[in-house]
Amino acid sequence: MERQLKKPHVRKAFEEEERVFNIGIALAKQRKRKGLTQEQVSRQMGTGAPQVSRTERKPKRANVQTLFHY
Repeated sequence: MERQLKKPHVRKAFEEEERVFNIGIALAKQRKRKGLTQEQVSRQMGTGAPQVSRTERKPKRANVQTLFHY
């Protein structure tokens, strides 16, 4: 992996994926810090708990509107 990360295009792609992944982690941490369940957050957002789960796990697939509601 270290050898692959020396390639600029591989490193750039890896860093982008890492940033996206960290968004999901940050969303989940914030929700838990506030003591909210995914169901409670989903009601506040006007969506379903599965959408909140997907946004936390795979934020790359979340649209901007979903993230703004979060």
